[in-house]
Order: sequence, then C-alpha cells, then structure tokens
Amino acid sequence: MKNWRKVKLSEILTESKIVSESPNSDQRIRVKLNLGGIEKRPLTNDIEGATKYYIRKSGQFIFGKQNLHKGAFGIVPPELDGFESSSDIPAFDIDSRCYPEWLYYFFINDKLYFRLSALTKGVGSKRINLKDLLKLEIPLPEKKQQKIILKEIESFEIKREKIIKEIDFQAHLVSRLKRNYIEDALEGRLTEKWRTINTTESVQQIIQEVEKEKNNLIEQKKLRKEKQLNQITTEEHFFSIPQSWIWCRLDDVMSVTGGVTKGKKYKENLISVPYLRVANVQRNYLDLSEVKDIIISKTDYDKYQLLKDDLLMAEGGDADKVGRCAMWNNEIEGCIHQNHVFRIRSYNDLVNSSYMLNFLNSPFAMRYYEASSKQTTNLASINKTTVRLTPIALPPLSEQIEIKNKITSFTNSLSKIVIEIEDNRLTSENLLFNHLNKVFGSTSFIFDNFKDVPTIDYLDRLKLKNTNIIKNLNTTMELEEILKDNGNLPAVKLWKMSKFENDIDAFYDNLKLKIEVEKTIVETEEKGILALIK
Repeated sequence: MKNWRKVKLSEILTESKIVSESPNSDQRIRVKLNLGGIEKRPLTNDIEGATKYYIRKSGQFIFGKQNLHKGAFGIVPPELDGFESSSDIPAFDIDSRCYPEWLYYFFINDKLYFRLSALTKGVGSKRINLKDLLKLEIPLPEKKQQKIILKEIESFEIKREKIIKEIDFQAHLVSRLKRNYIEDALEGRLTEKWRTINTTESVQQIIQEVEKEKNNLIEQKKLRKEKQLNQITTEEHFFSIPQSWIWCRLDDVMSVTGGVTKGKKYKENLISVPYLRVANVQRNYLDLSEVKDIIISKTDYDKYQLLKDDLLMAEGGDADKVGRCAMWNNEIEGCIHQNHVFRIRSYNDLVNSSYMLNFLNSPFAMRYYEASSKQTTNLASINKTTVRLTPIALPPLSEQIEIKNKITSFTNSLSKIVIEIEDNRLTSENLLFNHLNKVFGSTSFIFDNFKDVPTIDYLDRLKLKNTNIIKNLNTTMELEEILKDNGNLPAVKLWKMSKFENDIDAFYDNLKLKIEVEKTIVETEEKGILALIK
C-alpha cells in the first residue's frame, strides 16, 4: 500500500443517533446485499412504537449489522435524506478529512467486507461487533489525493457499467428469444411443415382412452372420483390452434393430486421416507440439496410414492413463480411429496410428460396461474381446482414428441450462450476488485490484531459453494407454512428458513404483522420460540 497514514475508523466515524420523534413507516431505508445499494423500503403495516427509529442523513455511511460482510453497506443518497432505520441498520457521520466514497471503496477493495464476518458475534443471529469494527485502520491520504483517485475510480466505473448494461441487454435478448421460440413451438407454428408430411393419430382418441383409464382406476379405488369440471370454453383458449389439435383441461388428460400432510399421526406399519417440499420444486428442475425424511404408514407411502415422469407443481411462491413445475426422474429412491406440492401424472402413454412440462411452465400457463392465484403479502398460491382447470393445447402424441424435441434441442444450444454471457458478467464484476486492488493494495494488515480471519481464497471457495446452493434454493413459503411443516421454531431459525433470509428487517416486519395484526403466530412461554395459533 502507498505511504499513506493510517487512522482508526473510530477517528473518522461517529454513530448518528437522532431519534425520530414521529416515525413514518413510509420513510424507511433498507440496505441491499451484494453491494446493491441503499433504497426506500417497501411500505409495510408496522406496529408503531415497537421499534425505535433514527433519522438518517445524506452522505452518512450505513450498513446492516447482520449483513455488512455480505455487502450490505453504502452511502445514504440525497433522495433518502431524512429517512429512518432501526439500530440494526446504524448510520455514521464521516469526518471532513475523508470522502464518504473513499470509505465505501476501501471496504470493497481486496474483498475486505467478506472477511468482516470474523468480527460478528452471537449464536444463530450474528451481528457485527461495532467496537471491533471501529478499531480497524484505514489508509487516509490528503483529501486532495483522495479526490484524484476517486475521480479515476468513477471513470472506471462508468466504463464498467456500460459493459454490464450491454451484458444485461444480451441476457434479455436470449430470454426473449427462448420465450418466443417456446411460444411458437406450443402454438404449433414450428411443426406446421412437419404436419404436412406426417400422418398423425386422432387427438380425440387420446381423450377417450384417458377417460376409459380414469374410470377403471376409480372403479378399482386407486383414484378418487373428483368433482366434474365445466367444459372448456373458447374464452379460455390462450391462442388459436391447428385443426388437428384440441383444447382441453389438464384434468382431462392427467391426474392432479396432493401429497402427505405433515403432522398426521400414524400408529402402525411405520416407515421413514424422503419427501419433497415446495422449496424443492423449481421451474424445470428439482433442487434436491436438502430433502427431509418423514415417518408415514406403508399404506400412505404406496399412495403417494412418486413414479418416473411424474410432474410436480409448487402450490405457492412469488407471484411470477407460482405454479412452477418440474419432472421427477427417480433421483431419490422411494420419495413422496408433501401436500403443498401437486403431483401431475399421465394416465397412459398417449400424453407425453415432457410436452406437458413445457406447456405448464410456458408463458401462457404462468400468466394463467398468476391471474388465478390468491395473493398474500408478497406471495401467491393456487389451489388444486385451479390446476385441474388449466387450459391445455393438446396435439396428437407424435406431434407432442416432435415439439418436445425441438424445444429441448433449442434450449440446449441456447444454454451455451447463457453460460458465456454469465462468464462475461463475472469477469466484468471482478474488474472493479482488480482495479481497486491496484489503487489500495492489500488490506491484510488491518486484521493483524485479530485471530481466525478467513483468507480471500477460502472466502472465494465459500462464496462459490453458497452461490451454487442459493441459486437452487427457493424459500418462498409463508411463515405460517414453515411452522406448520416444522413445528415450533426459534425466531432465528424461522428467519433463516424464510424468504426474508437476506433481510432481517423485512422478516421482523412480516413477523409483527403475523403476531399483532393477523394473529396467526404467537411467541410461546419459552422465550424466542414461535408457534402457530391453532
């Protein structure tokens, strides 16, 4: 590092504790992870008085106590001057000797903020230790020199942002290309020539054969007789179809069933088997990184056991993810599914499961499920009837397979382009780290007085591991649903299992809503343990 003098953070940072006399839930700040910046928090129904809030000023250094080491820090922008945050998101006035941006970039350099996890304390809910943080030293050249260096960084950042903007545009084009191709395939446009040279079977026969098989299963009591659905109407059609196709409902060609309800009491013939939850079901793939076991009876196991080519659909999630669907390929022997995951199974081999998977994950079906879903806070859910009613454009079997093959071939080719785009994105993001390291040099000296501080190499491997896992995770269930599936939980564990894992403030805001307004969750006599109100 240059021959710059070093000062402790305590010499240039003073915590701001201006209490908000008139707290306003529409004037709250949140700090995003991964250097995402500072922004206005979405309006929530806070119970005023439960938490003390403080006024934040433009130019202050601000961070999340629990997530500073995850890149949750920044400088309060002018447009958020006068907004509020709790003590879990402290803000600091910066000494006039230091530009706020100098402090910000120093924390980014050498991936310093990753290693600040060494200064966190607590069990489960770990927070940065402010006393230790303020002991750290920062190089502080004269302000004139800071300004010159920051000007260079700003110029570099402008160029880098242009690169990232271009990469984002490329990703958007690929996504749009994939969406348009799938729509063309499922509307029959890509097989228009194929139909002129291939003889296809009667699609109406598929419906008749399915109906026959369905009735046989009902007579054998292997399938429960469901309430008859209304016939599909022209108003429900997503698009015009070729003459050889028909519109039908999902229920006309595939069975839709729920799964095992956790908590059901079994007394005999007990077995422990793996079971899939909503979090395991993603769009077009299954996340099997965490599959739990459940104890059920052998009778229910036979009833709910998954078979190869079964489709699994998630009941709930974010509005644009509700109804996401994946195929089961016997990845785990003897697996079943929970009640919030619908199993969709073909009655016979006249309906191709891969074709149906493409249709159920198509933009047409996504819009249908989103419009038909029940909205709760930031989440949405669909019921079994909605799934059974799903309009399906059904071609003859041979054309189903042709469409499936075209989509598979195209998406496989497209994946190579996607990988290249994401490699370019990663390279562009690392450009900033490399540039800052040339400016500031190594920051390893600041941890000389601390033990057990992770090395950069270790953190790189850890980050990569977590990225691969987090990419596949989907913690989008309501807090009540998590408690229903897992029983009473400590607040910290509930937070970690929820969709708010990366935003502690949002979690507690939602929890307050559940406890004080909706009255669906209660804190038990055992302090910190949460339970459903029955």
